[in-house]
Amino acid sequence: SHIIAGGIVNCFGQIRMIKAFLPIFKQQAIDQSYKDSQIVNVISMAGMLSGGGLGLTPYEVAKNAAEAFTDSLRLEMKMFGVQVVAVNPSFHKTPLVQNVKQHLTKDLWESLSPDLQKEYGQGKWR
Repeated sequence: SHIIAGGIVNCFGQIRMIKAFLPIFKQQAIDQSYKDSQIVNVISMAGMLSGGGLGLTPYEVAKNAAEAFTDSLRLEMKMFGVQVVAVNPSFHKTPLVQNVKQHLTKDLWESLSPDLQKEYGQGKWR
């Protein structure tokens, strides 16, 4: 599912990018060549709150992982004087949230195998 793939990219992409630049941040802190270093991770409110069973569990798990990574990184980088900040925007009127119900009831449901449809009670949830 694209929700699972997107969640994986959202979390591991962020970690990979930060790991690539972390040695630079640390070196700048050690030699004091740049004293105002800051890492800002844009995550989501889904990193702090669950969506109430909207079928977005993989997305929410990835955002919670990104939130935990940011919290841990904040503690690790404190000794270097590098601030680590999480920005968690809430839902806004975008195509992602405008079509959630249609996506879940049609697109996602139709992509499930008959066994999974039976497991979740085809037509019984809304």
